[in-house]
Amino acid sequence: EIVCVIAGDGSLRTKLLEQAQKLGLENNLFLVGNKSQTWLGSLLADSDVLVFPLAGRGLVEAALSGTPIVAYDTEWHYELIHTNESGILVEVDNPKVMAQSVLALLDDRQNGMRLAENLREKVISDFDTRDLIRLEKSFVSELIQSHMEKKSNDG
Repeated sequence: EIVCVIAGDGSLRTKLLEQAQKLGLENNLFLVGNKSQTWLGSLLADSDVLVFPLAGRGLVEAALSGTPIVAYDTEWHYELIHTNESGILVEVDNPKVMAQSVLALLDDRQNGMRLAENLREKVISDFDTRDLIRLEKSFVSELIQSHMEKKSNDG
């Protein structure tokens, strides 16, 4: 009953299709290729669980969808996702635990929604535009001030 949708393209496409056929899961796997942000936004919001081996900026966008997330503990994922608080982090290259985590979220939808809402609130708070602009202005002002002080000490 589980369907897996993979967006994007890459060198593993043929291997994934072959493996799905070998396991009799070809009707459960959809490799949709590259899609627009609008299309991806709909997919994120309509999904039951999102899985991210490696996400980059997409993790922030996915967090805003209000969908529970399972991700590998790599790059900066740990800055947003805390296991059993705002999603589930899994040891890198451990697909068995990742799959078990996805199934656990599918079995306990209420917990998944709690994690997703906590993550969404965290992202909204951490990435508030006004705060980011204020921090950027402060940083630039400090750089200018530091440069001016150095210039006056050198001159």
